[in-house]
Amino acid sequence: MPWSSDELPKTSNSVIFLAQSEFLRDFPRRAKNIFAVNTSSVVGMLDYARESGAKTFVFASSGGIYGPEQDERIEKIPVAARGDLGFYLSTKLCSEILVEAYSSIFNIVILRIFFAYGKGQHPNMLIPRLVGRIKRREPVYLDGEDGITLNPVHVSDVVRSIEASLSLAGVNKVNVAGSEIFNIRDLCMLIGARLGTEPVFEVRDVVGSTSLVGDVSVMSRLLGAPERSFAVGLEDVL
Repeated sequence: MPWSSDELPKTSNSVIFLAQSEFLRDFPRRAKNIFAVNTSSVVGMLDYARESGAKTFVFASSGGIYGPEQDERIEKIPVAARGDLGFYLSTKLCSEILVEAYSSIFNIVILRIFFAYGKGQHPNMLIPRLVGRIKRREPVYLDGEDGITLNPVHVSDVVRSIEASLSLAGVNKVNVAGSEIFNIRDLCMLIGARLGTEPVFEVRDVVGSTSLVGDVSVMSRLLGAPERSFAVGLEDVL
């Protein structure tokens, strides 16, 4: 069904776009859905924000748009469009560009979220997927000896960031990530210890960077530092 704003309020102060296609890993079979949700609907919502008089538009993007080869994931580094980013992340990057084009109409906040997790999350997302594999005694695949390095963020810190972002003026791009850095092996060992189940690993050889850590300096300054530790947040997904 085509996107429609008919059931939305006629006026708004702020618009927060959080939607993402649930078929993020199902390319090319679900390419149309991914593009429709991640990009086409963003344009529709931008137009709604303009017509309804919104003062701020907040767009939930992904920390993955930096790409796997980027050494430092800080907001001031230009992000280049390139084919090896993958279709899903390319749609997110396209939407960032389109959102920023509206900067003369309202305040723009682009939140680049790194591995959010929390209660009720879809089972195909990273943290619940790891929990599920460990519970079922299925192997967890590691890229390199310990897997990728990352700093996951609990949904409570994401919500606080979104709320704080509504007071920002101008154009702001902000990484939203946790304060603790782990590799996948470490995460699985923590999950396994809590479940009382020893994780099973399979190591795969990889070439290139295995770090997907987002710098949180701008987040801490503008929106507030992440607060929820992984040890505490983990209880929500077990």
